[in-house]
This record gives sequence, C-alpha cells and structure tokens, in this order.
Amino acid sequence: MNSTTEITKARVYLASPFFNDEQVERVKRVEQALEANPFVEAYFSPRKEQLDSLPFGSSQWLMPFIKMI
Repeated sequence: MNSTTEITKARVYLASPFFNDEQVERVKRVEQALEANPFVEAYFSPRKEQLDSLPFGSSQWLMPFIKMI
C-alpha cells in the first residue's frame, strides 16, 4: 500500500511585547526557534518590521500583514 501525506506548514504571526531587553531577548529566541522549525513556512514578527516611514494604517503599511493571510 502506497500512502502519501501532505503536511501544511504553518504561517505564524508572532505577537509579543518588545519594550525592554528581557522581552526582546525572549522574542529573539522564539524567532530563532521558528526559523529552525521545518514545519513553519514563514513568520511575521512586528519587532523586525517597523514601518515608521509609512502612514500608520495605510495600504502600504498593511501590505506585510496582508501577505501573511
């Protein structure tokens, strides 16, 4: 019997505070774990995607979030 199983990889939105050094170190460890996980296709970490040059809530500002959906 030949059986194949497809595994759908996860796409993760990493919601985490990053207001102080302890929180930043914690979220960095989680980001590293996600990068090493073969079952994670992609992740979005707001800590790494600060879009200060774009108007908050604009279509350009929203694009990285939309791509994860």
